[in-house]
Amino acid sequence: MCARFSLNFNPRLFRAVFGFDLPEQEFLPEFAPTDEVPVIVDFPTSPQIRMMRWGLIPSWSTSEKMSVNTFNARAESLDERPTFRGALPERRCLIPATCFYDWYGKQKLLIRPVELGMFAFAGLWEARGDLLSCTVITCPAHEAMTEFQDRMPVILDQYGSKEWVKPGSWNPELLQTYPGQLHLGPASTDQPSLFG
Repeated sequence: MCARFSLNFNPRLFRAVFGFDLPEQEFLPEFAPTDEVPVIVDFPTSPQIRMMRWGLIPSWSTSEKMSVNTFNARAESLDERPTFRGALPERRCLIPATCFYDWYGKQKLLIRPVELGMFAFAGLWEARGDLLSCTVITCPAHEAMTEFQDRMPVILDQYGSKEWVKPGSWNPELLQTYPGQLHLGPASTDQPSLFG
């Protein structure tokens, strides 16, 4: 699963990865479900950042409370669950990040791809009236994480980002476990690492 992540914004790196400028704004140091998170829509034709509630609320829902349970969507069942099925054809999005977090027992870990300074999670978004919301898609965990977690967010590089949001049919092969190396370390510098 993915319940915490950060975007340490670097304007030059953001432009290099996504090809457009993000207007200057301050983000939370760490995002959690139901927070407002930055989401890239209409990428790459006319990309823009929209702030959205993390926890997808379908247009047909009568309650916002369900967002507590819809901040993640399993890649394997996107086209089966009514909550996510409606957004899949036309409301695929990118959620920019520089790292995400998980827990190994009581130790909070910072996790990031070694090869990517900035990347995107594959996501879906919805509009319910004026309320915009999103979800992070998850896949089976990387081998480096399987001792403490069985799921992780789908991480997309530049190529994968463009392919995921390309209009028309989507490629399920994009929603795979990240194939590269992950860095795992204590989220706080005053914690000793469990990973040497």
